[in-house]
Amino acid sequence: FTEKPVDDTSDKISRLFSIADAHSVKLCCGFQRRFDDSYVSTQRTLADGHIGNPIMAHVTFADHPGPSMEFMKLGGCIYSDL
Repeated sequence: FTEKPVDDTSDKISRLFSIADAHSVKLCCGFQRRFDDSYVSTQRTLADGHIGNPIMAHVTFADHPGPSMEFMKLGGCIYSDL
């Protein structure tokens, strides 16, 4: 598992995944909510200069509705996101 950013170019990222594949190692990159509508909207608001120059952000999120109890018993942990 690797967190973002994996690297600064797509070629380097592809090479990293190729190396992992050649050694039969699964490689996963976490892009938590990168394309979530609320995050995209916030980025646009910042880029358009609507809220000034932020110096800090505190982000809290929660999925609603949450996953079923059956899924919770079998899925999700620090290595496998819900």
